[in-house]
Amino acid sequence: MDKDTELLKIQIYADYCHTIFTFRTSLQVSALVGLLLVVLGIAYQGLIPWFAFYLAIFLIAVFLALVIRKIFKDYHNDLNFIQILFSLVEKNDPIPTFKEMKVLREMSDLMQIKDKTQNNSRT
Repeated sequence: MDKDTELLKIQIYADYCHTIFTFRTSLQVSALVGLLLVVLGIAYQGLIPWFAFYLAIFLIAVFLALVIRKIFKDYHNDLNFIQILFSLVEKNDPIPTFKEMKVLREMSDLMQIKDKTQNNSRT
């Protein structure tokens, strides 16, 4: 096992995670800004009252905050997974292939959801 090769695989995976994070954030923000402009245009034409416009701004802001929070949480989980990969390299253990990394990452998400539902059902 070549340590440099393993570190390069981690770097490529980290770049992939960062690209997904940036894409999702940009997509959500631009879509909601577009929606906000549509609502603003409708309000300027007088088709909806101004209080409805302000209500729409509030709802869009709340929705955007929730979506961005989810995106940041997913990215934080990716960073934790990358840290696990680094610890594997430090122990001279082989790290999984890219396909296996993605499957392991999705499995860790499912395990977290399962743990949360079990904890919620106990309370």
